Amino acid sequence: MPGLSEDEVARIAQEAAKAAVAETFLALGLDVSTPASIIELQEYFANWRRSRDLSRLVARYGITVTVGTVITGALAVLWLGLTSLFKSGAS
Repeated sequence: MPGLSEDEVARIAQEAAKAAVAETFLALGLDVSTPASIIELQEYFANWRRSRDLSRLVARYGITVTVGTVITGALAVLWLGLTSLFKSGAS
């Protein structure tokens, strides 16, 4: 750009980027104007991550318990069928 040094262009670009990011966050309902609000936002995201990880863990254990219950039930039915078959065959 004629009349502007590289440093001035870099400064203008950085200010424009900061303003665009702040406006985008504000449009999403997130205030990033103070360090305290940024820390609060980081804590919110960390809590969101923990919640997501916990949800995945619960789902994994839920599937494991369900599969284990189905397999145990199938083995119980097989066992009862076999014992019934051998008892009726022995009589």
